[in-house]
Amino acid sequence: MGRGEHGCLCDGHRAPPRRLSADERRGRAAHVPRQRRVPVGRQSRNPGIRHGRHSWVQHSRSAEQAAAGRRSDGRLSRSDAPPRSLGPNVPLDRPRRETELYRAATRTTWRTGVSASGHEVSVRAGAAYQYVEDDFRFPVGTGVRSTRSHDVTLNLDARRAGAVLGGEGTSVLGVSATLGDMDRGYFANERGRKGRRFADNEMQASTVRAFARQRVQFGTRLAATASISGILARREIDEALSSTSQRARYVAPKDKYVSFASSPATLDETYRGLRPAVGLQYAAAPALDLFAGVTRSYEPPTFNTLLSPSGGNPKKGPGQFQPRVLDAQSSTTVEVGTRRTRGRLQWDVVAYRTWLKNELLTTAALFGGAGSTSNAPVRTIHQGLETHVDLRLLDGMLADGSGAPDQLALEATYNLNDFYFDTDARNQLAGVPRHRLHAQLTYDHPVGLSVTPDLTWMPQRTPTDHANTIYQSPYALLGARAHYTVGPGWLDEGQLAVFVEAENLTGTTYASSYLVRDQVPNPPPAPLTSADVTSFIPGQGRTLQIGVTVGW
Repeated sequence: MGRGEHGCLCDGHRAPPRRLSADERRGRAAHVPRQRRVPVGRQSRNPGIRHGRHSWVQHSRSAEQAAAGRRSDGRLSRSDAPPRSLGPNVPLDRPRRETELYRAATRTTWRTGVSASGHEVSVRAGAAYQYVEDDFRFPVGTGVRSTRSHDVTLNLDARRAGAVLGGEGTSVLGVSATLGDMDRGYFANERGRKGRRFADNEMQASTVRAFARQRVQFGTRLAATASISGILARREIDEALSSTSQRARYVAPKDKYVSFASSPATLDETYRGLRPAVGLQYAAAPALDLFAGVTRSYEPPTFNTLLSPSGGNPKKGPGQFQPRVLDAQSSTTVEVGTRRTRGRLQWDVVAYRTWLKNELLTTAALFGGAGSTSNAPVRTIHQGLETHVDLRLLDGMLADGSGAPDQLALEATYNLNDFYFDTDARNQLAGVPRHRLHAQLTYDHPVGLSVTPDLTWMPQRTPTDHANTIYQSPYALLGARAHYTVGPGWLDEGQLAVFVEAENLTGTTYASSYLVRDQVPNPPPAPLTSADVTSFIPGQGRTLQIGVTVGW
């Protein structure tokens, strides 16, 4: 899982937040934010914040202290009883996913050649078909989701290259259409087996996009790009279950079924939007670019956010199944940056700020399971800095002469992420680390030896709920790897390599992943507290791998 499909499990180590491209910038959280019910103002009678019927009291107890009954100095307190840590019963529910995907695609290009006026026109047409069988066994609180889908994509564009507006440029006009048909059913997770069906829906999606783009190169230094695209999307859900008044609900402790009633799960929504963008790029020196851009994005919701079961817990299946009416997410992004691609020192640095309206946020329920999605009721802001640096430190330390020299190089990536709700409270979006640094120092020797120590550092705690009451604690991880390639000549011109990899050399105890929620608990069913529900997944301890690879 991960902030992939349901967006409610965050990985603070393996999947750092990724800056989306300018035309798709949106809600995040490593596997994150598309969270739901966010704070909109301060509560006058207490230090908390309130939205709707949910009151969120702010406190600063750390995630590990809350989950493990730790004292303020980080050690276990003898007087604290072990937490109940209510969550999915993995040995009983046996969650897993099996997917088969078949895809066929074709693309054809026609070119006219260069005309007398110096223009060249090309037309490109493509088509693709995709069939997916996806069976996802969630814990009992969500059930087993079975999906069969067919998707067809058609696209056509025309390109014209040549003189334009006093420079050389490329003009593009195009249209694309995607049509999808999906049959989706939900079944009870009956002690790790597919049980009775409680939901059956037929879903149809269509997305049509028309676009135009113009790029002009003025001389050898300055280039400008302008584009606009329009999107028309429809999402339709039809009910296929014979009786929605008797949906099956499995009760695991008693190994029996009860039922719950709901109205037919139907929905028919249409979304229309525009995506304009402008950008400039200036070559300040050879291999050194400066760039800036402004982009508007528009993102309709998907079926995974529009319809999913809810109301389950670790002992009982879902008790609610209704579609959600969601608005499309829209945003405006401004970014500036610089890039150097040659020399001893290379870098890629981007600063950005995004204003989002109706951000699609998904959060887990109290006991985890599939996420529930809603639009943020207030504007959200994503801003930050992304840097990547490659620095060749030394050459020819131990191997110099006629052959290739040895080399010592430093590579580092640093992200500054400031994602928050635009209110007086200014709560951070859950699941997005404020700072994250990954650095590695690599020594390469021409005989085929490579040695690389590395550091992953999150120096500041990260909120795991939008009320900012529970946090993933900061951590630093040290690792190392060594790789020796014997080279061709062994094994019929193949390559034989031996490697050693070590992770978490210091044996640091940390939470690598966590569930993103509105607040923990939410709401608080007595006598549960934040220490009684599963929120964190422990990171991997000290590990060592030794292996051999053979290539041919």
